[in-house]
Amino acid sequence: MPKSPGLTAIGVLLGGSSRRMGRPKHELTLPDGRTLLETMLDLATSLCDNIMLCGEGDCNHPLPRVYDTPGVHGPLAGIEALLRTVVNGRCLVLPCDMPALETTDLKRLAAAEGPLALFASDSDSKMRSMPLLIDAELLPQLHRSIESDQRALHEFIQSQPHDLIEPPADTTTLMNLNTPEDLQRWVRAKGGSLEQ
Repeated sequence: MPKSPGLTAIGVLLGGSSRRMGRPKHELTLPDGRTLLETMLDLATSLCDNIMLCGEGDCNHPLPRVYDTPGVHGPLAGIEALLRTVVNGRCLVLPCDMPALETTDLKRLAAAEGPLALFASDSDSKMRSMPLLIDAELLPQLHRSIESDQRALHEFIQSQPHDLIEPPADTTTLMNLNTPEDLQRWVRAKGGSLEQ
């Protein structure tokens, strides 16, 4: 399958220590035997050859790694580290915990024209923030957001012009796994089970 044109890099955000899961999210093993990280990297590899792991936490994977600026944490920190490393170009940012994402949907997102794009939400009250297409030209605005202590990703997105892309027909592909209950629900929806 051809790669997505126009992407400079894909950054996969590591899940940190993930206290709610009891261990780092990216290390969780799915019923097919792959970890969440391996699942997301397989997806990223289908779209781009330049893949970086972003954020803090233990991870022994050999891919290039970019680290958060000291004192800055969370998704904005990982995105800042990615853009700081890339310098120029458009990046797709994937969390480590959305194993149902589809390549075709991510290609549509990567084809957005503006410097910032995400899938539209089906709810006016809750904005989606991942996956995200962002151009490195937004690094100064990202710095300003971080320096002003406005470090929530959705706040940064709302402060910038952004494109809303039609979400996948099956919006369950955008489910992220934040808790053990989310993981169990996702695995049951796939007809599998987790070993205890």
